[in-house]
Amino acid sequence: MTDLYGLRKVHFVGIGGVSMAAIAMVLQESGALVTGSDSEESPTVGALRDSGIAVSIGHSAEHVGDADAVIYTAAIRLDNPELNAARLKGLPLLTRGEALQLLVADARTIAVTGTHGKTTTSGMVATILSEAGLAPMNLVGGDVAGFESRAVSRKGRGEMAVVEACEAYGSFLFLKPAVAVITNIDIDHLDHYGDVESLHQAFADFVSGVTETAIVCADDPIAVRVAQHSNRILYGTRDEAYVRAVNIANDVKSTRFDLQVDGSVVGSVAMPVSGVHNVVNATGAAAACIALGVPVSEVIKGLEAFKGVARRFEHRGSVNGVDLIDDYAHLPAEIEAGLTAVRQGPWERVVAIFQPHLFTRTRDLAADFGRALMNADIVVLTDIYGAREQPLPGVSGKVVLEALCEYDPNKRVAYLPRLEDVPSYIKEVARAGDVVITMGAGDIARLPTLIKEGLL
Repeated sequence: MTDLYGLRKVHFVGIGGVSMAAIAMVLQESGALVTGSDSEESPTVGALRDSGIAVSIGHSAEHVGDADAVIYTAAIRLDNPELNAARLKGLPLLTRGEALQLLVADARTIAVTGTHGKTTTSGMVATILSEAGLAPMNLVGGDVAGFESRAVSRKGRGEMAVVEACEAYGSFLFLKPAVAVITNIDIDHLDHYGDVESLHQAFADFVSGVTETAIVCADDPIAVRVAQHSNRILYGTRDEAYVRAVNIANDVKSTRFDLQVDGSVVGSVAMPVSGVHNVVNATGAAAACIALGVPVSEVIKGLEAFKGVARRFEHRGSVNGVDLIDDYAHLPAEIEAGLTAVRQGPWERVVAIFQPHLFTRTRDLAADFGRALMNADIVVLTDIYGAREQPLPGVSGKVVLEALCEYDPNKRVAYLPRLEDVPSYIKEVARAGDVVITMGAGDIARLPTLIKEGLL
């Protein structure tokens, strides 16, 4: 199969994953009848249903129906009943990475990868290109403010595609992008790669497939070492960055900096998003678009039009003097960046609620999570959101609690395994002048609403 766009009906197994959902939306917009299944309800499943895609909860052979092809996430077990049914019917079976490769085969592709910052940087690139009138196809793993959908195909194939290229399960290796942005390379997905060396090799292999320009973050020494390319541009805040941010001024709601290209300041940028990490993301997006030939004036206009991505330091309301912020941070470096950003705000105390994501990740990085959470005044830990994984003996949210207490035995911390028990605790401890920040990649996104109701 070489043309996904010619299919009449496509079924997705594990459609609730953000990348899977984006592919499903593009195919639906292009005229295919799309169905899907997932293991549980989620905001993404709800958004798919709102767009007219039928999603079943649970897996059954009957869900495949009369589909022409089945697309599945690599997190799905190979003995899944829907995959078995597709095999019996002789239907084409495609992983998410294979489907993505086919979807952008005719487009000039800009792929953004890295352990942190993929979604935000992808959203920035998509916003710049859209503001410049280039109307790209956007396959971004989050809801970008200003876009009706996280996947916009212009009712067909885009001449240019912006793709968030996830390294999980090696799926980004199916792509051969014209331009790639490598935001950073940290330790993650060792359940698939086995060791750090194999993870680094996967990034090196990905960069070797870039056909035009590799845009690499100068602020990340591992990315600089691993992501070698004959046509490489460095970006960030360090002296060696070709596209660099200087004179940075940051507060809790906005960021300002001067954009420097090849040693010369080419303009000033004022973005309505906060955090030095977002300044770095912005220079990566700028470097990618400059490499594509977008004029610097259009790049700056696009960056200033970028209003953020859902669950990326998103303000979720205020109740009785307590501000609520929700953040997708689920790795130690992301938690550290989020707490650093919130510390720059006007609040008297920071209350951080963290839901660990994946049993293997929590086991491997417990000490790092504990250290990252040190910058909060009060910490609430929930149990692990297992997602695709089965529980591991002795691994729960308590391992992060123990690590945190080793760093600071006097830290005010509570372990509340169930999300439903958190709002009553927050009602007891929160006071006017506090900020409560929820962090994690699981179903913790629903918690700010519950906390808001509990504080009324």
